[in-house]
Amino acid sequence: MGTRTLAERADSRAELAVALVSRVAAGALAWLLVGAGMLGLGYSLLRTLGSAPQSAVGTAIALAASLAAVAIGIYGHPGLRERLHARDN
Repeated sequence: MGTRTLAERADSRAELAVALVSRVAAGALAWLLVGAGMLGLGYSLLRTLGSAPQSAVGTAIALAASLAAVAIGIYGHPGLRERLHARDN
């Protein structure tokens, strides 16, 4: 099922172009999510280690949201997702 390339699955040039554009857009969004999540992780770590007053609940929520953004970004990247699915099969 997953052995056919993108070009083999597309019936026309227009479909191939749309598939390529959507794949690039999904990859870019995935890397933006990973970047935002990493910034959130760094901010949470600095906030925890710093001397600024903080809320344990707020830090935990920020940390959880950052981890979720990184996980969704990694799984949402088309190339990485295909590698994960290929490893499962």
